[in-house]
Amino acid sequence: MMFIALMTLFGTKLYWTKKAELGFISAGIYTRAKKSPWVLDKYKDKNAPALWVWKIYLNGNTLDDFESKRKNLNSEIGINIKRFEPLGTQMLLMYAVKDHISKKRQNRDDMNF
Repeated sequence: MMFIALMTLFGTKLYWTKKAELGFISAGIYTRAKKSPWVLDKYKDKNAPALWVWKIYLNGNTLDDFESKRKNLNSEIGINIKRFEPLGTQMLLMYAVKDHISKKRQNRDDMNF
């Protein structure tokens, strides 16, 4: 919880977290205040090293929001999502593998807020 508070206070973002949060908004997953879920951590799965695990703070969203917009998330972030797992009531684990889409593409002109 302290990490979330410090991240909010100082606005410290890594490149892939900012890209993911913009991808969530572009895919249609955001709150009424136009805030996206936060990516807290990204690491390789211990059992299957090809899978990346994204730990996401839901920020008022639900698992159903992610399930219904899975196809949009795949194209916006450039990954292939395998499954979602809830972690308590406010966290979500997203298991994904890298797709063949270039991650250098940063075209966000199509975002309508």
